[in-house]
Amino acid sequence: MMPFKIAIMGADRSGKTQLSRELTQHASRTNPIISCLFFDAPPLMAALVAHQNAPNSAALNDATDRHQNFELTLICGLDLGLTGTTTLCTQEVQDAGLRSLLTSAKLPFSVVYGQGLDRLSAALRALSALKKPGLKASQDANPLIYWHTHCENCSDPACERALFTGLLKNPPY
Repeated sequence: MMPFKIAIMGADRSGKTQLSRELTQHASRTNPIISCLFFDAPPLMAALVAHQNAPNSAALNDATDRHQNFELTLICGLDLGLTGTTTLCTQEVQDAGLRSLLTSAKLPFSVVYGQGLDRLSAALRALSALKKPGLKASQDANPLIYWHTHCENCSDPACERALFTGLLKNPPY
């Protein structure tokens, strides 16, 4: 079986490279049931950031089309705090743009949060969906049907939005 291709993406300074390293190390230490190749910030992220700075729909559409080759995109959440010259506003614009782009292109993705082992565990839980019966690497005409589940850990952007919107309307404090 061909290995699944997994894109690791996120805003600047969101931990993409670290998560890619940790997933690669984890896969090399264990005997995984599924084989995955991890790609740190593939060209779609660069095209999106360039498009946000100077709109270029052709380059963005081309990068989106090439991104169809990934079975899943893991998006690093914005919970690591700020370092360097990146601002929260920059991170939020990139994050929102990425989620919107993947959603409109109907590309499967999951958002992972946490620090250290918690983030790795969240990513591994998202990858466990690849074990679902019938999922084929890069050959299914509609891979999204395998990613829609009804649980509290689905990482579907609509579910996440509903959760946080509900918390804003009815704060727990």
